[in-house]
Amino acid sequence: MSANPKTATAAVPKIDPTAYDPALLAAWRRFLDYDRASSAQKQIHQRTRQWIILIGALASALAVLSTYLGGGGVLRILLIILPIVSVGLMNYAAQFSTSTGWVEYRVSAELIRSQIYLYRLNAGPYKDKDPHAKQAQLLAEINGIDLWMIQHNIAMPQIKPISDADLIQQAANKTEGRGKGDDGFAPIRPENYVDWRVQGQFGWYIGKIEEDYTAMRRNRIVALVIAGAGSVLAGVGFGLEGLVAVTTALGTALTLISEIRMYGRTYRIYYEAAFDLQTILNEWKVLPTAQRTPETEAEFVTRFEDVFDRERRKWREETIKTQLTNEQAIYTQVQQVAGSQAESLMSPQSLEAGVSDRPGLSLSRTQVSLEKKEEVIATVEYIADGQPAPDTPAPPVETVVEAIEGALNNADGETGEALPDAADAADDRLATRKRQK
Repeated sequence: MSANPKTATAAVPKIDPTAYDPALLAAWRRFLDYDRASSAQKQIHQRTRQWIILIGALASALAVLSTYLGGGGVLRILLIILPIVSVGLMNYAAQFSTSTGWVEYRVSAELIRSQIYLYRLNAGPYKDKDPHAKQAQLLAEINGIDLWMIQHNIAMPQIKPISDADLIQQAANKTEGRGKGDDGFAPIRPENYVDWRVQGQFGWYIGKIEEDYTAMRRNRIVALVIAGAGSVLAGVGFGLEGLVAVTTALGTALTLISEIRMYGRTYRIYYEAAFDLQTILNEWKVLPTAQRTPETEAEFVTRFEDVFDRERRKWREETIKTQLTNEQAIYTQVQQVAGSQAESLMSPQSLEAGVSDRPGLSLSRTQVSLEKKEEVIATVEYIADGQPAPDTPAPPVETVVEAIEGALNNADGETGEALPDAADAADDRLATRKRQK
């Protein structure tokens, strides 16, 4: 029996975008840009590399078979075409499907997700601020993420036009509390945060641990079978020793594909994060109701977000290093397969890229204070020394004073307390240098 179309249409509530926080709409819109770009780029990245690896393995196998079947006809044509195709795909991958782009998109999306939760909780940098100041802070955090991407020459994600009504619906499907009443926009309490964000992420970690471990074990078994087949061929003889090269090529291809998919590389990171979350969750559950003050709740939120931040950092570092290593291995394989035809192959710029530090955007006041403290110490030492850098004019006193005052105004009391200590330390260093002279 089909439902009455009029009744079904009437049951769908109409969304009024004007009733939603414009800052949150902007945050979710940027999240979807990065999320969509990461998923698409990851898929292209993996498929392109897998085709390059498989073509290389096929070319190696055909080269061995040509010794048994002769190198004429279709086989000869394939041995010419396949290396050219692998070179073309590698050039395409180096220019349009970088190894690390999708990783940075994913980190950006998750950083925005974190800010959205803190904003809705009225926690972190949004605590005790008026609505306009909170909105400005959220937009500043998003702009900071975009700026980091631009400064590190990472292509910005393509902006896809989407209406506010569709954006609101898509945001609800991206929340970790979907199915539990979380629409992604309404203010939330710490209890909601724990139930939706923490418990949802904990379940995701557990699922990924099992999935990653299962895939790694399956691929290791297949690799062992292939290696065993090569040993059997080598032992049997009868002119089959040459086929060992085929099994070796297949084993290498399978290993590279496993590395591209990060099998066995992430479950330890996720396990540590899940373990830390479970520990803090246990403390949260046994906390008496009378002790659940705004201060203690804010402390728990900070501890949970610290776990997510550590996981992001470790995952990003491990993923980038693994992918760059894979890129070098694939590049070497293509050169071996293509031979002289690889002279036009461009070395991917990403092979020379390092894992630059990417700061989290939810720094505590203490962390900011420590950073400012280092700035103050360096500035005071510079003044006490009185020696400008080679070929560099000394800055005007007014400029230095303004820099110190700005650092003090932008940090908390710890920085102010650090100034006398920094001056004393700088004076001691200056006296030591004078004695040495």
